[in-house]
Order: sequence, then C-alpha cells, then structure tokens
Amino acid sequence: YLSLFYLDPYPREGQKQSGAWASALLPAGQFEGKPRRPHTANVLNLPEPVGGQPSLLRLIDVVTVFHEMGHALHLILTKARYPSQAGTNVSLDFVELPSQINEFYAFEALSFYAKHSTDGTDIPKELVQKVIEAKRFQAARFGLRQIGLGRIDWQWHAQEDLSHVNT
Repeated sequence: YLSLFYLDPYPREGQKQSGAWASALLPAGQFEGKPRRPHTANVLNLPEPVGGQPSLLRLIDVVTVFHEMGHALHLILTKARYPSQAGTNVSLDFVELPSQINEFYAFEALSFYAKHSTDGTDIPKELVQKVIEAKRFQAARFGLRQIGLGRIDWQWHAQEDLSHVNT
C-alpha cells in the first residue's frame, strides 16, 4: 500500500472548523533506514445527505474535492527521504500545482460523472461546455493581473526602479 487515507466529508456542529484541507497526519519519509508510508486526511464540509437522499454537491464543492485530493496525492505519492521535504513541505509556489491540475480535471470530469440525482441521466454536454467556457472567461485578464502583482512584488523585494521594464 502507498498510504492510509482518511476522509472526513461532513461538518460536525461545534467540533470542526469550516473550510477544507488536506493534512499529513503521519508524514512520509525514511525512519530508521526504512520508508514510512504517510497517513493522509482530507477534511471537507460538504452538504450532508438528507432523508436517505444523496448529498447534492454544488460545482464549487466538486472543485474543492478535486483540489484537496490534489494535495492528498501530493502527500501520498511523495518520494522524499526527509519529512521536512515530503509532500506539501515544498515552496509555496509549488505546493498548489497538484491541486490546480486536479481542479482542471474537475471540470472535465463533469462529462463523465455528473448525473441527475433522481433519474440518473448524464449532465448535458452543452451545459458542461458552457461551464468550461464561463470558467475561461477573462482568464487572460486574470493572467495580466498576476503579472502586474508580480512586478510590484519584484520592485518591493528588489528595492529598485523597474519602470524601464515593459509589461
């Protein structure tokens, strides 16, 4: 086995904070010359099933599940020797990569897994395409904003005038 994986999908009144996260309960790494397999948890606050009916997830819930599973996979599949470098113990720029890749597939997976809760019919392909197009709307604008923020960050940390740099 690669790991023990724990899933805590539903809220508990007064016992659990809101949000969603992945945790290394026992990190991977080498211990006494032998590999230790990680114990990983995904903690979510999804809508609970009610009255024998399935839990109905919103699109944001689906994206969150995929995002947090990306972090869990990062923790589970690490080959790092030292726990201080294993799983999500990486630079902040890289820690989100597996979760962002998984988020991309959350939208693609709608075509395969999204079913009507009562009759089991597939989600219409046209609706999936509209959701994907809506997600991509103004993506370039967001990218330019990130470049602008990076430029400001660069100036603050470099403490030099970068007005000569064209963006």
